[in-house]
Amino acid sequence: MKITAVAPCSSANLGSGFDALAIALDAFYDRVTVDESHTFRVIGDGVPADPVMNTAGLAALSLIDDMDISRNIEIRIEKGIPKGLGLGSSGASAAAAVVALDSYFGLELTREELVKYAMIGESAASGSPHPDNVAASIFGGLTLVTRDGDLKVSRLPISHEYRFLIAIPDVSIENKTRMARQMIPTLISLNEYSRAIARTASLIAGLMHGDRDMIRIGMNDDVVESSRLPLFPYYPDVKKSALEYNAVGVAVSGAGPSILILCDELSDIESIKRSAELILSKHGISCRLVEAGISGGAYVEGSPISD
Repeated sequence: MKITAVAPCSSANLGSGFDALAIALDAFYDRVTVDESHTFRVIGDGVPADPVMNTAGLAALSLIDDMDISRNIEIRIEKGIPKGLGLGSSGASAAAAVVALDSYFGLELTREELVKYAMIGESAASGSPHPDNVAASIFGGLTLVTRDGDLKVSRLPISHEYRFLIAIPDVSIENKTRMARQMIPTLISLNEYSRAIARTASLIAGLMHGDRDMIRIGMNDDVVESSRLPLFPYYPDVKKSALEYNAVGVAVSGAGPSILILCDELSDIESIKRSAELILSKHGISCRLVEAGISGGAYVEGSPISD
């Protein structure tokens, strides 16, 4: 019996929501198939064969060992999400793996339980089990993750049909996620803390109520994004230009280098695209520009798709 699960890409942080906010997007998807095997193995083009070095493999081992079920399975990963570009590629593989395993073994785990196992897989990519991307890939839509003791994931309503433009620079940074996390300051001032809280609250309220001014305020950050600017020297100019062409808000997608540009009917998307390409070309970088909408969560092929 083969089971294949599909999980969408995601964009985390959204400016001020570091390690708490993420959104699932329909631009790219990963597929993970679980099948019977004589031994546990993970296969797929361009993915580590060692399970503990692979987000899907590590998440699967965590679930299998915790549930005390058979390891005699093969996990096949089909990567549709570009790796290392801040689009939740590693998280989507882990999310699809645990969703497929849940169906394969008939475990009937809750989505929050699936997030707990998938986030363990993220340690293989970033060195720490952060849940933001996997939560979005499993739940779909806009998700808020809180960790005050137990992990809690909430899917938040968005009251407007926004479009997303993803600027994907053709750059590669080795161990980018680990490096980006190490660049974040460990101490901030009380003023920075207060401003960050207000911005995150503004972003959530703006998305829930369709208030573009509140969203624009919320998609700013002086702590995480600022600390990572040496990795993305082109970002401030791309953001400034996109806002001049009436983008709702702009943020580095996850740990970058991709840039997430939130647009509505007032945004001049074509001018934003041309300007982003021009700015990146001045830095000697080519890029892809991909339009996307909000995606539902991970699902098993042949089963009803959640939205």
